[in-house]
Amino acid sequence: MKKYLKIILMLAIIAVSAFGVRAYATSESSITIDKKTYINTGDRREAKFHTTKGYGYCITPSKVGAAEGTSLNFTKYETDGGLLYLLKQAGNSDNSYLATQLAIWKYYNGFTISAYNGTSVMKQADALAAEAKKHANDKSEVAIKLNGASISLTSDNAYYKSGAMSAVTTGASNYTVSVSGVEGVQLLNASGTVVSNGTTFKSGEKFYVRVASNKITQASNIKVVVATTGKVYVMKRYSPSNNQKQDLVVLSSTDKKVNASATLKVTPVKRSCEIVNGTYYGKDGSVVDKTTYSIQCERHVCEKVGDVYFGKEGKQVEEVVYHQQCDNNVCKKVGDKYYGKDGTEVEEVVYHQQCDNNVCKKVGDKYYGKDGTEVDSTLYSIQCERHVCEKVGNTYFGLNGTEVSADQYTSECVHKCEVYNNQYYGENGTVVTEETYRAQCEAVVVPVPDTNTSALQMGLYVFLGTSTILGGIGLAGHYRKSM
Repeated sequence: MKKYLKIILMLAIIAVSAFGVRAYATSESSITIDKKTYINTGDRREAKFHTTKGYGYCITPSKVGAAEGTSLNFTKYETDGGLLYLLKQAGNSDNSYLATQLAIWKYYNGFTISAYNGTSVMKQADALAAEAKKHANDKSEVAIKLNGASISLTSDNAYYKSGAMSAVTTGASNYTVSVSGVEGVQLLNASGTVVSNGTTFKSGEKFYVRVASNKITQASNIKVVVATTGKVYVMKRYSPSNNQKQDLVVLSSTDKKVNASATLKVTPVKRSCEIVNGTYYGKDGSVVDKTTYSIQCERHVCEKVGDVYFGKEGKQVEEVVYHQQCDNNVCKKVGDKYYGKDGTEVEEVVYHQQCDNNVCKKVGDKYYGKDGTEVDSTLYSIQCERHVCEKVGNTYFGLNGTEVSADQYTSECVHKCEVYNNQYYGENGTVVTEETYRAQCEAVVVPVPDTNTSALQMGLYVFLGTSTILGGIGLAGHYRKSM
């Protein structure tokens, strides 16, 4: 039984070999020979097939060509690199078509036509076939490879700049470059000139990426994207339903866009208290303003920078310490703080006690006497205020405002124009003679009438004056008797 199965299997294989089995793909549409022309060369002529999908080339030279209007079904994709090279080199002219057809037969089928030996078109075909052998392993693809680089700070500290970068393309002749990720990032060509984002470069041409150093204040990523568009070629083989007719191969292409990217990691160089191109870096390496830089990085002895105070050792201190250490704060008011005679902070009252000329001065609700010491209000008045003929507490002040005894006070300030204890006191309160007393204290001034006074008025003045004088004498006599 096994012997019979082997015989049957071998017969099946022989049958397939003899008659051929074609597998037609259903995903690809068929083509039609919509026009068939001929290229005449002396005694021969070769068919030129125009199909609904472009020029078709015979790939089975042992068969005759199908007629115009014939439909052919897709059989398979051809993958030979040399064949692909020949189809890509083909032109539309009759001469180019014929040279390509002859080169295909020679390279792919090992078939030549002796009638063409020595002709110029055969020489072209021979050259094409020889070159096709060099491309036997070619594949149709579009690809791009980006050669990256690291990025570092330039010697002048102005930029973070990458090394030379480039992209190599396959299936395309050039590519574009785009950069992003950091504000102010720039694209430079091979000569170092800034170019616009998205600039086109030739395959293998170099470019650079850079960004101003003051833009990098923290670890950042710059993205570099290179892109290209090329054609992907495929060779499709078509066969007529009549197996006795020639198979045709047709070249077709589609556009394909590819890209590649790289990330440049930029880490700011750690700067501590540096000034680079007008940019200030503080003690932690961050970008700061000039005042902050000065506070953090420069030495200040007894200086105020912004709102920060530095003491006599150059260290940051509180304002009060600054004034204590650095100012001549002996007896000085700074803001709402008071400093005494040794420069230390004191209460306001102590400040005034130590620092003001407080002789006979009232400060707030406190009184300071003639030696500057604090006294009560009465003693302050006695020592510091002028009193003429006044008693303040138990202290007496005489006519000239000086302190006097009680008797002197009485004599100077109490008995004026008085007779007391048989003594006469004049108009200043001093003891005088009786005559002086009378002259100072008893004299009566009578107005003298002017020249227009009438006789009656004059008589009245004399009468009143006389009465006043006599009355005064009588009163004096009475005063003496009463003493």
